[in-house]
Amino acid sequence: MTPPRDLDVVVVGASLGGLTSAALLARRGYRVAVLDKLDIPGGRCGSIEYEGYHIPFGHRDGHGVGDNVFGLPLHFVAAADEAGVEVRRRTLAGGMRVHRLPERTSEDLYLAGRPGVDRLEATRETVGVLTGRDQVGDDTVQAYLDGMRQLRSTPTEERRRLLDVTLGEWLDEHVADPLARSAILQVGEVMFPSPAERTSAGRLIAFLQESRQYGSRGFYPEDPETPGMQGLITPWVRAIEEEGGELWLGWKPLEIVVEDRRVTGVVAVNDANLVQEFRAPVVVTDYPAWELLEILDEGVLPSGFAESAQRMLEHCNDFAGWWAGLSRLPTRRHDGQEEDMPGWHRILWGDQTVKRYHGAFQFASCHSPQIAPPGKHLLEVVISHWGEGEATRWRHWSDAKRAVDRILDYVRWYYVDLDDCVEWFRYQYLSGPEMRACYLKAVPRLPVKVSTVEGLYLAGSTSEGGGAYQDLDCEAAMVAVQLIEAERRPGGARPGSSGERPAASSTSAAASS
Repeated sequence: MTPPRDLDVVVVGASLGGLTSAALLARRGYRVAVLDKLDIPGGRCGSIEYEGYHIPFGHRDGHGVGDNVFGLPLHFVAAADEAGVEVRRRTLAGGMRVHRLPERTSEDLYLAGRPGVDRLEATRETVGVLTGRDQVGDDTVQAYLDGMRQLRSTPTEERRRLLDVTLGEWLDEHVADPLARSAILQVGEVMFPSPAERTSAGRLIAFLQESRQYGSRGFYPEDPETPGMQGLITPWVRAIEEEGGELWLGWKPLEIVVEDRRVTGVVAVNDANLVQEFRAPVVVTDYPAWELLEILDEGVLPSGFAESAQRMLEHCNDFAGWWAGLSRLPTRRHDGQEEDMPGWHRILWGDQTVKRYHGAFQFASCHSPQIAPPGKHLLEVVISHWGEGEATRWRHWSDAKRAVDRILDYVRWYYVDLDDCVEWFRYQYLSGPEMRACYLKAVPRLPVKVSTVEGLYLAGSTSEGGGAYQDLDCEAAMVAVQLIEAERRPGGARPGSSGERPAASSTSAAASS
């Protein structure tokens, strides 16, 4: 009989939250094992190689929040520094272009103002691009500046109170100028949480404040061993192994074992359904709350846990796209020039004053030459069906494909020779839940520490916190580790500290329910 593994901590899940937790704990001398049902680490946070190209959004069966860049890595950087993890990265070149449909017009958008332009005039230009207006008066410019300033400077306690208040309700109270109000709502649509008026004012404030605190652009990983977004994951794996931590990939967690409301370990099975027991007084998991209910008895969890998980799940949905390998960058119709904008192209759709986010496209290979073979480029066209943003949710693949094709028809019009550049293409479909849909909604998330089970901590994207959607896992992991340090050390020492949040954090994620 294979004996149980005796450990200090078992980490359930090898997405970004689990790996961050394990690296931080291993660095502190804890005996740690990471379990994941997948054979590769990273979940949806990494990338998969296809035909020499590196496709982001990770593994089909993974969890976590994927993207093709790391846009706001405030807590990621802090956690990497603390864990001694070296992540080689290239700062994003930036840039954003909005495309208005059905008019088929486009303009570059500088949310922070065009560099080198007078602040008031730069804001006038930004409001004009957001609203599609050629003329923007001084009063509107000032109202927009005042509204954004008030959002960014909201005190912490007020921000927490505003978690349940929608952006539409906040604007009704604080911004009287209708055009400035529309511009701020359009900022919300550009940032994904359509419909913007139902965005949580408190969560948007946290995002804006974290952006200001980080004070720089995001990055793309350039790991010397692992190209693509998987280069975000590999450094954490190296750090865990260097500190003596164990990775049990391909072992599916079957049960988190709780006795007398105390964690005692985890049971997992491999692809042959052979069992391995892990004994430990602490379990950290980056599973989303609704998946945790599959491996843990709901009866030991706090009242309302399952209901909160269900509310978050209802805001999540599917994600579809189209990827193409290109022999060269295509030519823009309006000026006959080869595309040179490395940032996102946002699609805004509709005849209403505030247009709805309807997807985006980007030449991912402009971020890093590692993404594609030498001399080649990678184009992505993506849309996430936010559910609330359209009348019905996708029911079939054909519905998702039609949504992608609407964007693709425009992209083929915008670039006069796109089809001549395409060497291969594939559609992409990520079945839900796609967590970004939930990220800025007025829906409560869950505390990192599970108050009714001693030794159980949540370090995933459904944990409460102020971090951006990718960064939230890292923020929760740092909180979990600090609480574990305060309550329990290897060998059983319990210093009794209450465990304050890391300096980079800005919300009450560590509070128990």
